[in-house]
Amino acid sequence: MLRLSKIMCSIIIFSLMVPMFFITPNLQAGLYDEIEWAYTGVRHYPKHRQIAIPSLIEDPFRIRTFVYALDQTDDGLVDIIVALYGIQSIRNAPSFSDFFEETKVQGNGGNYSFAINEASGLEWKDITPANVGTFDNKTQDIYDQIVDKLDSPLVTLPEIWTGSDLRFPVHLVDFTLVVGPVGFWQIIYEDGTLVNGNFTTYGPENPLPAFTNERNTTAYEWPFYNLTVAENVERSSLPRTHSFSVGFPFLSVIISFSTIIAIYTLVYTKRRRKR
Repeated sequence: MLRLSKIMCSIIIFSLMVPMFFITPNLQAGLYDEIEWAYTGVRHYPKHRQIAIPSLIEDPFRIRTFVYALDQTDDGLVDIIVALYGIQSIRNAPSFSDFFEETKVQGNGGNYSFAINEASGLEWKDITPANVGTFDNKTQDIYDQIVDKLDSPLVTLPEIWTGSDLRFPVHLVDFTLVVGPVGFWQIIYEDGTLVNGNFTTYGPENPLPAFTNERNTTAYEWPFYNLTVAENVERSSLPRTHSFSVGFPFLSVIISFSTIIAIYTLVYTKRRRKR
């Protein structure tokens, strides 16, 4: 009986190892390891992430600006402001990211990184109180909305102010200027969760895939103006240097348990014959 137990243990261990043969490296992980991030910093508190939403008078589409007050030197103080204009919450968009678009930031701490897709031709605009007047009206309006948002009594970041002016430049990118893949983002939360994603702009030249709604069964494409979606590429809670995805095919589970039953039946039958 002891020998039979040993055989069964060996079979079970082998069956659990079978799915390991199906582990496949995540190709996207290699891509994000090679990205040269333009700006990286720690979000210490939820208030360090703000969303500036214009009024209907300012913008009928109310296109939002995500504003990040980050700490690059890890001294607990904000020393860089990054602003991303054009990101909208579009639920029917491919790979829509709940991680980036979370309505309420949870917990303290998170390392955020951003980069522009060089192929898009976009550039960062470094805006200060001294040079804001040199930009177009749209950029000036976006900057004013950012300043108003950061000046809210709920934000209270005294280290970013010199009197009534921002101490640091706002590093702004307008993703709506072109369509297609326009940028990359990465979030590493304090619990070790890693989320990689990209920014893709949709518009008349690159519409969202056709879909139908409950009232209209005719497929149609949307939108008719440019907007950007934060798309989720991968999520991992593994150590950063060992990021991979594990495929666990249902077929392998069936094969494993079938093998256990077959071998157990064979051994048990032989043992009964000997007796």
